[in-house]
Amino acid sequence: MIWFTNLWMLDKKSHSKAKKSFSINYADGKFANFLDIPFLRIEDFRNDKILKEISKDDKKNSQIEYSRFDSGIIRSSNPANPADFSNCKILPLEQFFTSKTSDLKNFDKHNYIFDCHNYLVLPGGIDAHVHFDTPGYTYREDFSSGSAAALAGGITTVIDMPCTSIPEVTNRKNLKDKLAAVEPMARCDYAFYGGICGKTVDSITFESDIEDLVLAGVKGFKGYTISGMDSFPRLTNAQLFRAAKVIKEFKKPILLHSEDSEIIYGLTEYNKDIIPEYKKYTLSRPAIAELISVMNAAAIASQTSASFHIVHLSSAAAAKFLGEMKDKVDITFETAPHYLEFTEKDFEKFGSLLKTAPPVKSDSDREILIESVLNKNCLFIASDHAGCTYQEKHTGSFLKDYSGIPGVQTLLLYSVSKFYDKLNLDDLYKLIAENQAKRYGLYPKKGCIEEDSDADFVFIDLNKKQLFKNENLLCKSKETIFDNYLFNYSLVGTVLRAMPAYFQDTAVLLKPGSGKYI
Repeated sequence: MIWFTNLWMLDKKSHSKAKKSFSINYADGKFANFLDIPFLRIEDFRNDKILKEISKDDKKNSQIEYSRFDSGIIRSSNPANPADFSNCKILPLEQFFTSKTSDLKNFDKHNYIFDCHNYLVLPGGIDAHVHFDTPGYTYREDFSSGSAAALAGGITTVIDMPCTSIPEVTNRKNLKDKLAAVEPMARCDYAFYGGICGKTVDSITFESDIEDLVLAGVKGFKGYTISGMDSFPRLTNAQLFRAAKVIKEFKKPILLHSEDSEIIYGLTEYNKDIIPEYKKYTLSRPAIAELISVMNAAAIASQTSASFHIVHLSSAAAAKFLGEMKDKVDITFETAPHYLEFTEKDFEKFGSLLKTAPPVKSDSDREILIESVLNKNCLFIASDHAGCTYQEKHTGSFLKDYSGIPGVQTLLLYSVSKFYDKLNLDDLYKLIAENQAKRYGLYPKKGCIEEDSDADFVFIDLNKKQLFKNENLLCKSKETIFDNYLFNYSLVGTVLRAMPAYFQDTAVLLKPGSGKYI
């Protein structure tokens, strides 16, 4: 058993910050006992009088007894067998991350306590929207580099999209091929979505393929209402309706890239002479294209009772509509950091580095999306991590430049920096991990700090800011819109299933193959 003490965690009863201690069982990578640490001055911890006063305050609860150790007080709920810290050794947190695996396995029960320096501890982050491109497009990204970036950003679990690998994950054989390629490369834990597209929904094997993928563990099914991929064509409304009727029987959500293709194709032609090119792009993909597609999805959800999830929502109009619909149909949505931080004005600064589909929009859109996170209409934030080569981002034409940005390494730190002082810790937990885990059937194995859950967690220093630079990126893409961005807080370390996974800038990372398919 390994104990961590002197840190901040969520007090679930009061929904506020509270001083906490917890332990993990290193052998099985699970959280174990959870005990409170009264908030006292360090110099008082060795004082017997203080112990007696605490006991007096808790007199009404006869089941509480205390054990004392050199730098704290542990409260035990089992007086017959209280936790014994009389001979414990207090170690700095750094020693946990730099210890050899064999050393950690040999720690005696209750003998070692790691001092966490008043850090905030959060569940390991879940990025429910990444494109790690394995197998196939690995010159852009692969699971080794992508998962290294994830751990460096406090993300312990990713869910990878089906469309940017070769072959696409549209049947069990293709999923098997993907698993074989990913297993020896992944450093963090991972899951997959199945794919639905124009060339699969009308096939005679569609229903059996969906069933096979569900049995193989996919967490949902991703489709596009507009697509630039020949290998993964868009869904018509008729195809989406048919897919919804089939998938709802398996109780899995349909994830949808929602932009109306008719509007976009028409406006692309209409705006073909607009200069500069980024304005041609943004004018051709307006908020109304997203809204119409989202409204269609809600109508299909209503008629089929299928579960829908809209990915990377970008507009105020769609966010407001989905907020009104959330209690009427099963339809949720996510947004991404770039929609919360940047607007179309920022294309002047970043050019195609900011190019995504859908594009970022106005200040008012950004503000409403922030509000949707605060009022919990937005279920969570995901990165939509999609890296590429330098040449693909710098073709000389904005319209030809690759649409996608790397984001898995900055997702959690951005979310905490943006919302820590605006949300209580309970809601912050949900935003970075719990809601994703519950939406995709990973809870309580993932997404929480509870006994018998996987010991995935991240330490945040609330007293130190972190300047992020391109050179910090561990993914294959070496340019980010968050270059020289000063985050309000800094990431200290990441732990995956009780294993030290990343520690500050020393890049102590788990080896490829450490991650598990979940």
